[in-house]
Amino acid sequence: MTNPNEPAPFSPEAAARDDHPHEPDHPGEPGHPPSTRFGSNEPDLPGEPGHPPSIPAGSKPRRGLRTALIAGGAVAVLVGTVVVGLTMLTPDPLAEAFETCDGTNALTVVSAAWADEPTPTETDSPHTRRPDALEEYLAGRLSLDDDATTLVLDTLPQDDDPLGLSTFVLECLYVSLDTPAWLQTNIGQTRALDGRRQGEWEHFRAEWSYHPDNGLNLVIRMARQ
Repeated sequence: MTNPNEPAPFSPEAAARDDHPHEPDHPGEPGHPPSTRFGSNEPDLPGEPGHPPSIPAGSKPRRGLRTALIAGGAVAVLVGTVVVGLTMLTPDPLAEAFETCDGTNALTVVSAAWADEPTPTETDSPHTRRPDALEEYLAGRLSLDDDATTLVLDTLPQDDDPLGLSTFVLECLYVSLDTPAWLQTNIGQTRALDGRRQGEWEHFRAEWSYHPDNGLNLVIRMARQ
């Protein structure tokens, strides 16, 4: 029988075990939880393998809003470009009327407008005269002022133009600016004692007066929108 108070007999196997204490199983083996960071008790930090980086609430990029703002800005620039382009391509109506009706150009417009009417038989009719013969009656009747917002017509006095040839320019303006018939009648029936009269249609406002010694003075302006 062995005495429990006596030291155990020497054994090479026991000595080997004492010199090399048992090492724990590798992390991940059964019975062992995953290792912590660098041997500490702290959990793995976000960003390490297996842990996607977290973004604090409220700091995520608002891609939807940003995309909408960029798209809206692009549309605004495109619309602005189209508007500017159309503005540049569309001439001012009064400036266009001036170019169309200045001088003997008025004859072309009026002749086209009167194409369906019978040709007058009078020898002195404007239809039978050459355009260069009418130049003195038609040239210089129109002027464009105030950055193309005011168009002024001055026909010749009755003594200088007994046939009223300078009114061809007036007829051309009627066609070019689509002047309503009621306004044409009012202008044509104006007398010297009527003073200065006015009328308005679409985008235009007109003021005029007539006297045989001065002719017709007609001022057409762009009406305020």
